Amino acid sequence: MPNIMRSISATYRAAMLYREHALEGTGLGPYQTPYLMVLYRKEGISQEALSRDLNLHKSTVARQLMALEKDGFVFRTPDPADHRQILVFPTEKARRLEERIRSILSGWSDFLLEDFTPEERETALELMNRIARKADQGVKEQNL
Repeated sequence: MPNIMRSISATYRAAMLYREHALEGTGLGPYQTPYLMVLYRKEGISQEALSRDLNLHKSTVARQLMALEKDGFVFRTPDPADHRQILVFPTEKARRLEERIRSILSGWSDFLLEDFTPEERETALELMNRIARKADQGVKEQNL
């Protein structure tokens, strides 16, 4: 049986290298783009909700946000309605990179799928989404 994790891991490593190269000179690392992508869609999201959206541990998100804030890509502020919550916003510096980041991410996806027919693209995405949902289910069932 083929080792699916080897394929997923190799694809992920290649994607990070591609992003790292494409983001050169921006001050962003390849692991930070998902944070900004969520913030572009959900400006002012709570830090807790951002953790859920990214499916990452709160401490991981807090560390990345601290680095993004230090580098001027985001700012955080207490929620005026609930001071226990922290809201996260992209800065103007981050907004200026939005189209470039979107282009980098879509360019990589286009490259990966360029040899696929439209039907194969749809099937591949559907299958990858099923795999991701199953992985998420396994993590939840194990309380990880």
